[in-house]
Amino acid sequence: MAETIIAKIQVRRGELDDLPVLDEGEFGYAVDHRRLFIGNTPLEFVTDGLSTRFTISDKSLIPGQMKILVDGVEEAPGINFNLDKTDIVWDTPPPAGVLVTITYNTELSVINNSINPTMEMAQLQGNVTNRDTGLNWNIANGNSAILNYSIVNTAGDMHIGILKLITNANILPTPVNANDIIVGVTDIGGGMGSAGITFDARIENNRVHLTYTNSTEYHANFYYNIQLWNTI
Repeated sequence: MAETIIAKIQVRRGELDDLPVLDEGEFGYAVDHRRLFIGNTPLEFVTDGLSTRFTISDKSLIPGQMKILVDGVEEAPGINFNLDKTDIVWDTPPPAGVLVTITYNTELSVINNSINPTMEMAQLQGNVTNRDTGLNWNIANGNSAILNYSIVNTAGDMHIGILKLITNANILPTPVNANDIIVGVTDIGGGMGSAGITFDARIENNRVHLTYTNSTEYHANFYYNIQLWNTI
């Protein structure tokens, strides 16, 4: 009788922000967003000494999930180059004739370039201004969002609404520094019901943080489902 051997495929795991750069054909699973990635065949090109921008034909790039070697030396995003959507942009062009190798992860399935986690809940305190809700995400993973939410406070007041958020330096009011990235928040339709709670957002360390102001003394439960988008 033939022997049956069952082999278990091991998959690299980690959070979306720190999932490692995968080897070619290796799988990686982002446990916090339940998204599956695969390592690509490295891209290689020889520099011409003039170009500072290289475009990758992919839906999105995540800074922590890519590695760039210039003449065999690894470079990191934000030091010698930056990411502009799916473009790699160097501060100064690498010297002519240098081999550049780019390794990055690709998501296996992207539906409308969005993330749809399940319903979550946070507790909001009474009589506070611009307090963090605890909801935040890396701006590289989503530069805009739609958030469906409902609130019920300890007085029994309820409120339901939809927040739209976008990060863009051109949103009014104009930032003091033209390079600053700010975030705009709109509660479309004004919601339904009243619980005395309004929302805003701030950016800190490349993360968008949803904040709230509660003008009442009542604590509240904040239920939400957020859809993040990389609008490129």
